[in-house]
Amino acid sequence: FEANQALAEEAEPSLAKGIKQIVESPELGGMIRQGVGDRVKRSHASLFQRMGLDPDQSAAMADLLIEQQIAGIETGFHWLTGNQTESAAQIIAAREKLHADVLTQFGPDALAEVEYWEATQHQRDSMNTFNRRLGEEALDEDTADWMVDMMYDAQGEFEELDYLSQPENFDPSEMTEAYRAEVMEQVESLHGVYLARISHHLGGI
Repeated sequence: FEANQALAEEAEPSLAKGIKQIVESPELGGMIRQGVGDRVKRSHASLFQRMGLDPDQSAAMADLLIEQQIAGIETGFHWLTGNQTESAAQIIAAREKLHADVLTQFGPDALAEVEYWEATQHQRDSMNTFNRRLGEEALDEDTADWMVDMMYDAQGEFEELDYLSQPENFDPSEMTEAYRAEVMEQVESLHGVYLARISHHLGGI
């Protein structure tokens, strides 16, 4: 075990360096950037709309988000190889750089929108998945936005879940069987809050 761990620790910097070289290579890096750029423009279209950005501003904002996600490729590798400490530092650094750039280029109101968008990422992903499953009966945009806001506010009432929702705070090595059971109990309670508030909002029982 110790030998395998030593080999893994020795290999990790080389692999991380290799991924960095791929991202920075003219050909492969360009393909990765194009793919990331297309995804950012699709997934953040509603954010740009909420911010009232014109096409040029939307392109500039997309560039900032693309840079953050490109940096996240190497971060994700460190996370998967068990280097949570370095991953957390990189996640925080990339987010702080994005926030500083948004504040400089777009101002405090835009930064507030970006921060809220980041904070509700999990809720929006869940809502998008739910709507895809509904197909033609998907919720309208206003109802979906209400759902996202409601889920985010409810999560804030569960301190541990709110803490773990930030990627830099989640460490798999700390997820013991007892801790996992405790977290899952809180998740079930959170889902109960969701159902109660949805029922009230829709005028149900």
